[in-house]
Amino acid sequence: MVDGESQEACLPIEPDALLAVHAEMHDGALEATVTRRPEANGHAIAVVVLARNDTAWEPLARSVLAPRDVGTSIPLPRIGAVPLWCARAS
Repeated sequence: MVDGESQEACLPIEPDALLAVHAEMHDGALEATVTRRPEANGHAIAVVVLARNDTAWEPLARSVLAPRDVGTSIPLPRIGAVPLWCARAS
């Protein structure tokens, strides 16, 4: 959220990547939906929320989706920075 306005975000990883993440903020939680290619169906996916401190990005919260799960809700602590989230195979 910036200046009282929010936008949903869809984070393409790569055109040939095994997954893509769509994320929206709802009531202090990040609602993430993962679209998997068939090759990624048997693998767990960690969705990690990163927050910027003075010098680096640090993990703020995470959720692990079991194989074939497509979504997760990650409660976020109240912070002054806008978080950046990413997904990776576990």
